[in-house]
Amino acid sequence: MVDQDDVGSEASTAIVLAEEFAQFARREVDAFCALVLLLPWSTGISPDGIFAPPPSTREEDMKLEEKDVAEVLAHCNTVMVPCTFDTDAEVAAAKRILPQFAKSKDVFIVMVHLFTDSDLPGREANALLLQREDLMFQCGASEVLQDPGHDAEELTMALKTSRAVWKLDKQRMAQQLSEVPEVVTADRIRDLQRQRRQLLWEGIPNALMPRMKPVRAGLIETGRNVGGYTYIFRYKTILGTVLKARDPDGAIRAIKTVEKAEAYHPEEVEDVYREFVFLSHVIEHPNIVRCLDMLHSTSRVYLVFEFAGDQNLAQLLKGMPEQRFGEPAALEFFHQLVDGLAFCHYKNLAHRHICMEHLAVDSERRVRLLDFRTAIISKGQHVSRTICGRLPCISPQVAVGKSYMPRLADSWSAGIILLEMIAGWAALSCAIPYAAEEAEACSEAPRIHAYFEVAGSHAAAFSRRGVRPSNHIIAMTQALLALDEKGRIEVQQLLRTRQIGQHDQGYADSSDDSDYAERGAIGP
Repeated sequence: MVDQDDVGSEASTAIVLAEEFAQFARREVDAFCALVLLLPWSTGISPDGIFAPPPSTREEDMKLEEKDVAEVLAHCNTVMVPCTFDTDAEVAAAKRILPQFAKSKDVFIVMVHLFTDSDLPGREANALLLQREDLMFQCGASEVLQDPGHDAEELTMALKTSRAVWKLDKQRMAQQLSEVPEVVTADRIRDLQRQRRQLLWEGIPNALMPRMKPVRAGLIETGRNVGGYTYIFRYKTILGTVLKARDPDGAIRAIKTVEKAEAYHPEEVEDVYREFVFLSHVIEHPNIVRCLDMLHSTSRVYLVFEFAGDQNLAQLLKGMPEQRFGEPAALEFFHQLVDGLAFCHYKNLAHRHICMEHLAVDSERRVRLLDFRTAIISKGQHVSRTICGRLPCISPQVAVGKSYMPRLADSWSAGIILLEMIAGWAALSCAIPYAAEEAEACSEAPRIHAYFEVAGSHAAAFSRRGVRPSNHIIAMTQALLALDEKGRIEVQQLLRTRQIGQHDQGYADSSDDSDYAERGAIGP
């Protein structure tokens, strides 16, 4: 028998994590999915809808009862198995339990790889995590989801998308096995690539992404224009291509180009769809760029945005004397960032990749927030473990893969931007210090955490560059760069506490979200 008091701390952690995730998934995920645990339920019989080995099972005989297997096969086509694979008991049980479902060839088995605190991403842990993933496939998993977090919408989308890809791969494999082997020609390779692009950009969107624009077979694309838009200039960006263009009416637009042949995973398609939906249907605010249209050709997707300026905040800052702004200018830009970000949070949307490169500045010094590919719906106390962003603006919790509240991760990023605007470009890497162009976030996060643990470190980060900011700048920085999320201020609270400065008095007078709506920012 498995004595739950003697399984050790590793097994106890595995049981707790698996049971917590199973209970969440049972509440939030559609009934098409059965939940199976590898170890017995800690308090005896597992809850309805969650299947686990009987509590009296000997470790070497760990399996599901046949009646449970029959019930799963009769009602579900997807089996979800949350586990850590951090214990030998889990691995041994998986080798016995997963084959119990092999009698049905149409059952999709997805193992949810839950991370323990010892699994936080980094150079040493990555190899171990990959070994566990390989072992899960060897045990019979159809797919492995890496620590997806407790977001019901994202989890459901990931399950349905993974099953759709798995089913199509099975059909193709069966067809290929039934055919006489043939030499794989260049034409055949191109045909397979076309089929994969069609699955990613048409099959999955048709099933799961109702607002995705369909392919326009006759869309005109040349090196100088697309669909009536004439190119003017090509910008260098962190990822992808952005073109300055003129629309048929002469208005200037920005067009983000996505090469469909360079996308290999459903998540990449979801990122494009996510940005289109959020910026065209969900968010409308003067400090957030607006997506006006999507053009979809056989080879590319084009997202058409309102033009937000010829440079981003990073370029503007680096062009300043000593690469920094005075307080009045910094607060002017910071106010606009916080204004737009607070509206996102009011709409239950967190950005998760706030940085100066994602803040466009036009000729009238208007700031607009860009790039919502990693944005996420975030309500209440919702947490995530998806790593988004990069140095210097990524928070330590995010960088090492710990659970974090997305809205509070945005607060940290806003705090770093305030620090670097006033203390100067690369101020954080000067304070820690680290090599700004070469450092990896997961490696530097513990050092950033240790630095801000020291009393007076926020003021010291400014003085390291010879800057003595006002007291309210230091107070804001301390509130935004609090290490413990429980003590970190949200940007909506920042507005209400009137900490931004005197010129923001009118906006900060808002004491609740209804005032926000009355100013017309939300619309009818």
